[in-house]
Amino acid sequence: MHRTKNKQTSGALLSPVFSAGGVTKSILLQKILFEIYSWLSLQFIFPSYYYGGPTLFVAQTFLAGGACYWDWHIGDTMKNNVDRIVARGLVRNRFEVLFAMYMTILTSQSIALTLAILSGCFQASAHYDFQLARNVVYCILFNEAVFSTSHRYFLHGTELGGKIHQIHHTCRPSSFSTSFIFHFWDSNTEFTASFCCMAAFCNFFLKDPFALLCSLHIGYLWYSVGDHSENLKLGHFWHHHFINSNYTAYTDIRYFWPAPKTDFVRERVFSDRKD
Repeated sequence: MHRTKNKQTSGALLSPVFSAGGVTKSILLQKILFEIYSWLSLQFIFPSYYYGGPTLFVAQTFLAGGACYWDWHIGDTMKNNVDRIVARGLVRNRFEVLFAMYMTILTSQSIALTLAILSGCFQASAHYDFQLARNVVYCILFNEAVFSTSHRYFLHGTELGGKIHQIHHTCRPSSFSTSFIFHFWDSNTEFTASFCCMAAFCNFFLKDPFALLCSLHIGYLWYSVGDHSENLKLGHFWHHHFINSNYTAYTDIRYFWPAPKTDFVRERVFSDRKD
């Protein structure tokens, strides 16, 4: 009897440990699967249109919507960010944020697709060679330069920029859904302007539409998933967390230019300004 009692006591003491380990493994597995799905959800923007036209293209936008739905349920980050935006009076309610998120998914992907169509990317011959690698690097670097300049000097460096960029930066920390939580003019400054400039650069100087297609895909995928990933925690994640002077999208360069005398986004977010 004494031995049995000890056995039961020992089991009772150990079971919470094994249970906690099981929960930890379960959470880790969920995060891994979520990260994989997030990357996969944006792989079909261009193939969907090429093989199925506008109907299949619109249908595939719900894959990213599904990733946002998963983001909402896998942890508290997205819910807290949305509720913080509502509490600060930047929008009226949760639905307004969630509806705007899907519209950002649809419009941003439509802009990337339109640039590919206008540039003749789908008629271009595929070539997998040194020229492709070189031109993609050129395009991404050019995109980075335009994005970083507008991000630093307009969105963080002016009163108007700070006003429209504060919704995006109220997401602290960031997660997958943060990639689509924007004021309308903010997403046009960060995404549309930089991608349009990259397309013009490639069309006029590189004259390589297939490289542009690859660059649009890589750029959109990286900015939407890699930049804001709560699991990978890359440079832009910490820019959101601290609102520091790393204004780049694809790299972590904080001291390439002088920080603004007043970072209007940081001022608004940390002082809880609502105007």
